[in-house]
Amino acid sequence: MIALTSLAEVTTQIVLTAVLGEYFGITGVAFAILGSVVCIELAITLPLLGRKLGTGTVQLVAPVLRTHLPSLVISGTVGWFVAEGPVLRFVSSHGRIAGTSAVAATGVAILFVYLVVLTGMGLDRAERQDAIAWLRNRRGAPKSPGVDEACKVQSPRLPVDDVTAVEKEVRNRESGRGGAGAERPGHGA
Repeated sequence: MIALTSLAEVTTQIVLTAVLGEYFGITGVAFAILGSVVCIELAITLPLLGRKLGTGTVQLVAPVLRTHLPSLVISGTVGWFVAEGPVLRFVSSHGRIAGTSAVAATGVAILFVYLVVLTGMGLDRAERQDAIAWLRNRRGAPKSPGVDEACKVQSPRLPVDDVTAVEKEVRNRESGRGGAGAERPGHGA
């Protein structure tokens, strides 16, 4: 079934590319590819996935829309006004390198607007706290319960008694009592 979906997508891309490319040039080709992917994904792949998971298409799409739609609308609106105003004037009056740099900088600024709106409106409190912790942490992974900071071992699946035994072992080694008679995890009190 995946092969048939891919075949339908490629066929749709070829037909739309030929038609829209003829009338609108490279912009038509871009819209043909975007349109074919979106249409095939929404019309075929998403219902198949929903059937496979035993849920409806609306239950799959609603959380994504609820999370990303406000960000998309606000950043898209800001981007449209910025692109049609100052960026278009700048690109028209400056050289290619300066214009390309302005467009790239505008794109980064619009992405920043999207992320700010997504963080403020699209994420619930716990997701927002995880995202902020991820940004603050140098390694990139959010800190979660079960991280033993003393020995930098992440042990979310270990029972509390095992974590305590690991902590005792680390303390014994640090104090020089980590010999053969020292207390080991799972052995002794």
